[in-house]
Amino acid sequence: MIDCNLTEDALAWLFSHSGNVPIFVDTVSAFKAPKIRHWLSYIHTLKPNRLEAETLSGMAINSPQDAATAAKWFHEQGVQRIALSMGPVGVYYSEIDAENGWSSPLPVNVVSVTGAGDAMMAGLASCWLEDMTFAESIRFAQACSALTLSSEFTNNPNLSNGSVQKLLELQS
Repeated sequence: MIDCNLTEDALAWLFSHSGNVPIFVDTVSAFKAPKIRHWLSYIHTLKPNRLEAETLSGMAINSPQDAATAAKWFHEQGVQRIALSMGPVGVYYSEIDAENGWSSPLPVNVVSVTGAGDAMMAGLASCWLEDMTFAESIRFAQACSALTLSSEFTNNPNLSNGSVQKLLELQS
């Protein structure tokens, strides 16, 4: 797991030396996202928000169809999976030559946004290690994010597999 807070040299080294290890990337910000533009084919899972995806792709993303078109562009660049956060409308997810769709947001009382993206990325990586489907991974990751959004702490001390499962059960 890497993010665009790293220097371009550090990112280049990681991408160049990753071998067959899947790389998960959090773009962090629209300002920092361009650092990975030339390395998209090395990325297994990319988690941008709408603005970061627009910056990388050069496409405006204003509708569900735009999100699907942008995801297709990322796949054409070699990105295997993309979790495109569209804010209040949820997450558009797409896996190259496999499943794609929308996952609606979980209702949450937002206390602080700090750490929510990191929690989502951690959820995505954890689910990949557990061999969950991408759709299940997205929902789990959204619950990780929701629990973090509802906490005053950057790392919600109550974030656990159990608390995520409980939240997801309440939503079904």
